[in-house]
Amino acid sequence: MRVGERGRTGSAERVRSGLDLCHTARLLTPGATGAEPGSRVGRRKGTVVTVFFVVGAIGLVLLVLSFVVGEVFESFEIGDGGISGLAVGIGAVVFGASGVLALSSDLAVVWAYVIAVGFALVAGAVAQLLINRLAASEDAPPPPLEGAFGVLTATTGPEGGEVRLEGVRDLESRLAWADDELPAGTRVVVVGVSGSRVHVQRA
Repeated sequence: MRVGERGRTGSAERVRSGLDLCHTARLLTPGATGAEPGSRVGRRKGTVVTVFFVVGAIGLVLLVLSFVVGEVFESFEIGDGGISGLAVGIGAVVFGASGVLALSSDLAVVWAYVIAVGFALVAGAVAQLLINRLAASEDAPPPPLEGAFGVLTATTGPEGGEVRLEGVRDLESRLAWADDELPAGTRVVVVGVSGSRVHVQRA
């Protein structure tokens, strides 16, 4: 009887030891617990990366539309002018790219958002500033021709002629006609415009 009891006792201890080893192995196995914190973090980062990619793609579409179709968002007047679609697109692309780079550097999600928003605001503001400066530096429209003075370079009458205008930047010499025949060298003033021809009379 004692031999049998010792055998049963030894078998029970071996079973308990095996169960303890299985439990320990289960605890050491990644994702074996119910909490799975690493899995949740991975899923969260994956969602954030998707957000950055989507925003960057939208920005790229805005850039293409701004170049192909023309400026967008011109109806939204903010400050001294409208928001340029080009600047918004640049900001969105920078937001997506900087966010993805921040996550790839193993930074926390909150810091990835902070970095992405900061770089996007700076890039969009710089782009808008450059666009405003370029728009301000564009040549102003030419002044109206009516009232401009000039000198006839050819005899000019109802059949036609030519005048050299003063202070006109696009075309100084223009085809002209007058009600009365005027000799070359006569100082005249423009009183009407018809296409590329001007109607002149003696000044």
